[in-house]
Amino acid sequence: MHNYTRLQLEELKVCYHKEREKEWAKLDSNAELAGRYGGNTHSSLFYEIGEKYVNKLVDELFRIEKIALSREQSKPSESYFADLNKEIIEFAKDEYKVVCSEARKIFKYVRGQLVCSEDAIISKIQQYENPTLESINRRIKMLQEELRLGILQSSTETMIHVSGDVGVINTGVIYDSVKVKIEKLKESNQTELVNVLTRLIETVKNSTIKEEDKLEQMENVDFLVEQSVLPPGKRNRGLIKAAEGFLSTAANLATIWGQIGQAIMKFFGAS
Repeated sequence: MHNYTRLQLEELKVCYHKEREKEWAKLDSNAELAGRYGGNTHSSLFYEIGEKYVNKLVDELFRIEKIALSREQSKPSESYFADLNKEIIEFAKDEYKVVCSEARKIFKYVRGQLVCSEDAIISKIQQYENPTLESINRRIKMLQEELRLGILQSSTETMIHVSGDVGVINTGVIYDSVKVKIEKLKESNQTELVNVLTRLIETVKNSTIKEEDKLEQMENVDFLVEQSVLPPGKRNRGLIKAAEGFLSTAANLATIWGQIGQAIMKFFGAS
């Protein structure tokens, strides 16, 4: 991992961990008020929140790493990417260990009664962890390919700051990354999906909205593209619907989403 990325990491963790704790606390409070504390709905939403923030952190690591690599004069070696893969994998595993530890506190014993075994908690964590680790492996390979093709260096979009000094994110980097992933999607012969996703990301890129809003829209399209290459059983339907809700209500995307949104959601079986 580039030193620049490591320097950003601790601040990233502080920021996202605070946000995660707030969401978990609100979820616990709502579950308690509804008399469903420790129930299936409570636990499912708890794990989804945990997964969301692990993936947010991983996303930021990749984006900051791309920024750092795009400014290096020499290309990194093959061993650099092997080490980067291992380091991000270990980071994600450590983050899921935190989620697992918190799950034990809440769901193993409810009001003094054993309601969820240790094996059940670990199994649930692995359901969320495994797709994240598989995604990291794919994204490392994609990062190597983007660097080989010179895509990282070609990004010239405005660079913006988010959450204070959490990190610098280049919207051009995200756009180029999504475009490469869409090109890979062509290999699955999903012609209609490729066409509509391409139209969507081009609309976002050419929009005149604020860079912060453009970034968030690109992130949601990026998420849909990543989910599209996963087997149906490993897709996160809840977050797919959340992405749909965000994109479909964006004023600058109302026209394009009205034309292509149904095709995208039909692919995910959520039309």
